[in-house]
Amino acid sequence: MDLLRKILRLEEDRMTYVDPRFAMAAVRTFLAWVRTAFNMLGFGIALDKVDVWLQTQPGVSSYIRGTVGSIHVIVIMLLIMAVCTILAGAIDYVQNVRKIRAGYFQCSPEYHIGYMSFVVAVLLVLVLLVLIRA
Repeated sequence: MDLLRKILRLEEDRMTYVDPRFAMAAVRTFLAWVRTAFNMLGFGIALDKVDVWLQTQPGVSSYIRGTVGSIHVIVIMLLIMAVCTILAGAIDYVQNVRKIRAGYFQCSPEYHIGYMSFVVAVLLVLVLLVLIRA
């Protein structure tokens, strides 16, 4: 427990008064990160199930059957990005709590915009690779 307090610097950054709305906003933001991760996870599982279902259907074109390996790569990447999103949300939450307790919290959307741009870019590259490969 002491190691956790030391890592999060809970003792050093303590203020005399913190408006509870700021702390609740930090929690809501973290929950939004988790919700985004679960959506990625759900989409990956749904994509995998649709792929398996299409492979078992008679009369499915060879174009669709040829994308099996590529779709599994997209599913795995979605699962990895879901875990990374939860980690990014946890890091963001800890940083926000530190800033709130220190009294200099400023909203900086660059972190969120940069991370989501990275996620969209990776997904676009994977989709393009699937289309080129098939």
